[in-house]
Amino acid sequence: MPTPGSIQRTYLVLLLGNTLAASLIWGINTIFLLDAGLSNLEAFAANAFFTAGMVVFEVPTGVVADTAGRRVSYLLGTVTLAASTLLYVLLWRIRAPFWQWAVVSILIGLGFTFFSGAVEAWLVDALKATGFTGGLEAVFGRGQVVTGAATLGGSVAAPIVVASEVPPWIGALDVLILAGDDSGDPALVSAAATGVRRGARVVVVAPYEGPLRDATAGRSVSLAPRVWVRDDFRLARYLAAGLAVLQVVDPGLQVDLAALADELDAEAFRNSAGRELFTNPAKTLAERMSGRDVVLAGDNAATLALARHAAAILLRIAHQAVAAVGLADALVAVHDGMGAHGAGLAGADHEMAIFHDEQIDGPLPRRVRTFVLATDAERPVVVARVSGLDGVDVINSEDVPQVSDVPQAAVAPATGRPEQQLAMLAVRLEMTATYLRLVRG
Repeated sequence: MPTPGSIQRTYLVLLLGNTLAASLIWGINTIFLLDAGLSNLEAFAANAFFTAGMVVFEVPTGVVADTAGRRVSYLLGTVTLAASTLLYVLLWRIRAPFWQWAVVSILIGLGFTFFSGAVEAWLVDALKATGFTGGLEAVFGRGQVVTGAATLGGSVAAPIVVASEVPPWIGALDVLILAGDDSGDPALVSAAATGVRRGARVVVVAPYEGPLRDATAGRSVSLAPRVWVRDDFRLARYLAAGLAVLQVVDPGLQVDLAALADELDAEAFRNSAGRELFTNPAKTLAERMSGRDVVLAGDNAATLALARHAAAILLRIAHQAVAAVGLADALVAVHDGMGAHGAGLAGADHEMAIFHDEQIDGPLPRRVRTFVLATDAERPVVVARVSGLDGVDVINSEDVPQVSDVPQAAVAPATGRPEQQLAMLAVRLEMTATYLRLVRG
């Protein structure tokens, strides 16, 4: 049998769930609208239509709750919010015009008004039915506390946006990290000046000199490198700086940067020039890429970004053009015959290549090899997806040759967090590009 205490707990749980779900959207809604193609004015106008919908429909939905019942009103709110939220995502995918965003925003406001009156009216009636004699103000006050906590909890996890230029919505509540190689880059200088002017916290992970230093005018934090390295090899520095900033913004994110540096040093040692081919992961990769057309693939945003970085490094250092694509695109190409026709070594042709004489038959066509970058956790799934395909290799941080006469601690890397694994792969691919450059001369 319901009691006043159970009724209040149910009320607070409903408030917590609804407010937390909504606040998760509020924190990124403006960014979401801008990404959908709306201008700043249109994005804020769409939010205004949402508020207008709540104002306009507050009384009519209250009438529905009083006449048709609280349960009907609550169910109508659930259906309306579910349908309008799906439309919201659909508009983003098709990059719909502003008027459609205005209509859907009003519908979302309608969905919330179905909830507001129904839940509070149900609470009052249910407490009276169970003989509650306390004051309703205290119950509603606890509801406000829960609502505030849910709003803060849902929006405190700030989004991370990677952009080639400063976002138009940057403001005093944002942290702006500037990463680059050129202190005179107009995009970096403009971003620094905009961030400082709008009160954002600016962190400079670039040469702090010239126009960039003048633009910040001492109102930024510079994370200068301790050791100079070539611009091509600065990804690890950018990653470490980003992780350091994230630890300050979100203390719950704990990353041991010293341990990360030790692992990267160990990875560089494993790939050093003094190690032979069969004990050196970078040399092994270079040998597998040499004389072939290379495709680098990733199955998520992180590994795809690493593939693009590796493609850029291979082009800049090894002077080798490499394609960087998503795993789905690579698999489509392989299934369409990229490995068979482009390589000329599939099926029976592979055996024929053993007896191939370049002076009589001419040179073999260049072979295509696809390397799929993956974290340790993803590797089993990725291996299953590429199983049975020729010319496709899966590479992860533990893809290290096993050597009996070398201590295992000096050969095999320790399994770590995903960012550590990707950083180790980045160092390995950078060393691979260096060895390919030495082979090409």
